Amino acid sequence: MEFTLAAYTDPGVCKPINQDSFALRRVEGESGRQGVLAVVCDGMGGLDRGEVASGMLMAAAGTWFDETFPRIMEHGLTGEEMDRVRREISQGVAQVDRRLVELGRESGSPLGTTLALFLAVDGTYLTAHVGDSRVYEITRTARRLTRDHSLVEREVALGNLTPQEALHHPQRNVLLRCVGAQEGVEVEFGAGTVAPGGLYLLCSDGFVHALSPQEMAGGLSLQPGEGQLELAARLQALTECCKERGERDNITAVAVRAGEERRPGFFRTLGRPRPGEGAHPQLRESQNYTAARL
Repeated sequence: MEFTLAAYTDPGVCKPINQDSFALRRVEGESGRQGVLAVVCDGMGGLDRGEVASGMLMAAAGTWFDETFPRIMEHGLTGEEMDRVRREISQGVAQVDRRLVELGRESGSPLGTTLALFLAVDGTYLTAHVGDSRVYEITRTARRLTRDHSLVEREVALGNLTPQEALHHPQRNVLLRCVGAQEGVEVEFGAGTVAPGGLYLLCSDGFVHALSPQEMAGGLSLQPGEGQLELAARLQALTECCKERGERDNITAVAVRAGEERRPGFFRTLGRPRPGEGAHPQLRESQNYTAARL
């Protein structure tokens, strides 16, 4: 299965530092099998040094990708391999969690981050998340694949809030689970079959407060022949819409579209988004890249 990749990040209208980090990488095995790793981490805006926390988790994800993805490409995401990947991701997140807790104790100021991860090999995908960064599957509509680990999400599940009330609740940013807040964080996993022509969107919470699922689906719809450049432009347009509607947080969105023809060439870069900068200009011509805080 072929994949088209795009991403856009913006510090937003209020914050001088972008505490979000993202990674987006694709590989192809000798058999022609393609694999994709996409990650979004949102350093906790209410905690100090959120960019440090998101960068540490992103760096760990990149190391795991480099060391283990050749094996995953060989076996595919099935059976025992799927279970093994879940264990490895849980162990990697636990290591970062312990380190962040230690840093918080040493400095006397806590730091933390969310995690949204999408891993696909051919027609099978796995999701992993902690906190309120999300993964959506977009076909004709947008379907959320993750459940926020937040106070308002819990209250909606208990029937104490409606989904509409949760959108504007003053405690909508209060998390019940994040990496770095306390030792023993639990990663929530999901899995499924990649929808041909479907789009998988990973985003920090700044991308979702001002947009409805219908607007996401419509705004990310591509015409025949359109690819990575057009998809990145649509992510940017939706980000600008969020800002115009008053969103004050950092905004990051990463898209993986299945079933598109791949353009030739391979390019990878490591870097960090600068204030006022969206998608890195060098990345606009590439479908294979990582942008992470190191």
